[in-house]
Amino acid sequence: MNSNKTKYSFLKTYKNRQLTLFLIISLFGFASMLNGQIINEIHDKSFDFEGVAMVDINMADQAKAVAIQPDGKIVVGGHSGMAALNDFTVVRLNTDGSLDTDFDSDGKVTTTVTNVDDYLEDLAIQADGKIVAVGSANSDIAIVRYNTDGSLDTGFNSDGIDTLNINSTDYAKAVAIQSDGKIVVGGYTGMVALRDFIIVRYNSDGSLDTGFDTDGKVVTAVSGVDDYLEGLAIQSDGKIIAVGYSNNDIAVVRYNTDGSLDTGFGSNGIIIQSVNTGGDYAY
Repeated sequence: MNSNKTKYSFLKTYKNRQLTLFLIISLFGFASMLNGQIINEIHDKSFDFEGVAMVDINMADQAKAVAIQPDGKIVVGGHSGMAALNDFTVVRLNTDGSLDTDFDSDGKVTTTVTNVDDYLEDLAIQADGKIVAVGSANSDIAIVRYNTDGSLDTGFNSDGIDTLNINSTDYAKAVAIQSDGKIVVGGYTGMVALRDFIIVRYNSDGSLDTGFDTDGKVVTAVSGVDDYLEGLAIQSDGKIIAVGYSNNDIAVVRYNTDGSLDTGFGSNGIIIQSVNTGGDYAY
């Protein structure tokens, strides 16, 4: 019997029965199910249990970001807790999906940044293996750096943690590491409906890089209405690309290495693109 045909018939049968496939790759408390039945055809069965790893930490756990180390280990970041008492959470898995006991002895690290609304949104792994996690804490930008064993890196702002207040509400949504080790964080700042893009650059010791717009911070009003930075990347020449949305249109901004807008890109460094009348968003 043709195995490909068999698999097709299997999937078609389930489709005709209108069953729903829930494929959740979050590693905090969710599973991959098809009306309660694990579908082996789409899972790497060498990874934990039938391709699914579940990690329970607190009452409510959410994974928001993932990065792969050079050795293949998987680093997952998110937050755990309840209501306004969430904490940063980092989990490291071995390549087989088991918790890495070399990472804080049990593979899990929970960090209280301010003890009020600590939400990890993104993470990146430095060339030396240290883990940089960013997000928000009590409506301020929050950044935490961990050593390779999961402990807080005291060489970063003396305790491994830094929070930054720019406006009434500030949120970090993305992080990238430059080739020189400097840390670029992107997000948005300001009140609802009046938010702007924000880029912050840190030196490797956690201090603000004064070579970046003199104070390490750049706020950009893209359209002046609902400007939300959601992702960023660093070009090979060091220029920074930030993406998100502005007034329900896709927004892309490019910065020079000194934090100034790159006037050789779009209109004075900014592109706003409408695709659909219903709203367009870049992440």
